[in-house]
Amino acid sequence: MKKKILIFGGTGAIGFSIAKNLKSQGYNPIIIARNEEDLINKSKEIDCLYETCDVLETNQIEEISKKHQGDVVGLAYCVGSINLRPLKITKDEDFLDSFKINTLGAINTIKMNLPSLTSNNGSILLFSTIAVQQGFTNHSIVSSSKGAIEGLTLSLAAEFAPKIKVNCIAPSLTDSKMSQKMISNETIKKGD
Repeated sequence: MKKKILIFGGTGAIGFSIAKNLKSQGYNPIIIARNEEDLINKSKEIDCLYETCDVLETNQIEEISKKHQGDVVGLAYCVGSINLRPLKITKDEDFLDSFKINTLGAINTIKMNLPSLTSNNGSILLFSTIAVQQGFTNHSIVSSSKGAIEGLTLSLAAEFAPKIKVNCIAPSLTDSKMSQKMISNETIKKGD
């Protein structure tokens, strides 16, 4: 059997693009997300396995990790959230919720798949946002949690070397369901 690559957030624009690319190169991607209907349709489209999981439910991550134990050579954490608002109207919960989804979810998926990734000299791919380095208005919530991802990447790259490669990509605004409100504004979409 081909070695498996777990793609958390595998039905989103970025996660599914990764899955399609991996499948075309002969890998065995497993797309993972909350919406089972979406998972079924997209897994049929590229003929891959899928798992239903809410990354806020640690027991679900653990079940998936145990199920594929030993076969995992890669993990992509493409889960994310965008909560944009001025700092003056934010609440503690906004930052905590963003940290749980964007950062703690990534940490738990890595921890629970560490034995397989280590034994297979695997790779981990994480996602940040350009907003962390550029500093955009109303991005304090997402920039805080994604900034933590960048720090986590550097830490884990040192900790796991040379057995596991750890990388992070910080894209700009991506045409996805999550960003539809923003990209529907032509000025924002063009970056003017």
